[in-house]
Amino acid sequence: MKIFIKELYYIRNQKEILKNINLDLEQDFYVLVGPNGSGKSTFLYILSGMEWPSKGSVMLYESGKMIPVVYKKNYFGYFFTKLSNWFETYHPSINVIQTICTGFYDQLGYYTEATEKQQEIAKQLIFQYVPSLNLDFNKPFVLLSTGEKYRILLIRSIIKKPKILILDEPFDGLDIRGKIEFELAIKEISNVVPFMLFVLHKIEEIPKWIHKVILMKNGEIFQYGDIDQVLNSENMSRLYDIDLIVEKRNSQYYTYVRS
Repeated sequence: MKIFIKELYYIRNQKEILKNINLDLEQDFYVLVGPNGSGKSTFLYILSGMEWPSKGSVMLYESGKMIPVVYKKNYFGYFFTKLSNWFETYHPSINVIQTICTGFYDQLGYYTEATEKQQEIAKQLIFQYVPSLNLDFNKPFVLLSTGEKYRILLIRSIIKKPKILILDEPFDGLDIRGKIEFELAIKEISNVVPFMLFVLHKIEEIPKWIHKVILMKNGEIFQYGDIDQVLNSENMSRLYDIDLIVEKRNSQYYTYVRS
C-alpha cells in the first residue's frame, strides 16, 4: 500500500496554506517536523481524507488500484492528545470502556450505545495495552493518570483496525517514564499497524525505530528522506532560522543552539 501526493495545494481565504507538495509514501514509519504555522495540521487533514485539496491529488494505491483517500477515510486511525482535554471537559462522567467505544462511531462523546461485542473488543485491548487499570473498566476517564489516558486514546485510535495511524504530538505532557512507557505501547501497536506518521516538535522525542522524516516549512516540503540523511545541523538550522547543532547519540537525536 502506498500514498501518492501530487502537486498538492490548499488555499484558504485566498492564502496558500500548502504549496506544490509532492510525496510518495510507502508503508513505513514517518515523522513530520516543522515550525508552528508551517501547515502540518492541514497536511494531516488532507492526507487522511478529512479535507479536499484545492488543487492536486492524494491517492491511495492498493491491490493494483488508485483511489482518492477521501473514499478510504476508514483506513486511518488518529491519536490526538487534545482529545484527553475534550473528554475531561465536555464528558467528565464518561468511563474507560465508553471512551474507547466512541472510536467505533468516530464520535467525540458516548452518543451511541456500544454492543456487547464492541465492549468485549475494547476490554481485550485494555488487557493488552493498559494492564495497570486492574480490570476497572468502569473507572471514569477523568480519574486516570495522563499516561493511562493516552493509552486509552491510543486503543480508541486502533479500535477499527486502521491500516495507517497518525499520531499528533503523542508525548506532549508526559514525564520521562511516561514517555518511555507510551513509546513502548506504540511500538507494540506498530506490529499490527506498520504504517505510521508521527507529528513532533522536538527531535529528541523521535522514536529510534522511525525510518523517514518529512520537514515542512511555510506550507512546503522543505526536505524529505531517510532520517539519518535529513536530520542534520544544516537542515534544522534552515528549517527554524536559527543556528542549531544536531547530534546523534545512541540512535537518539539531540539539538541545541550553537554558542
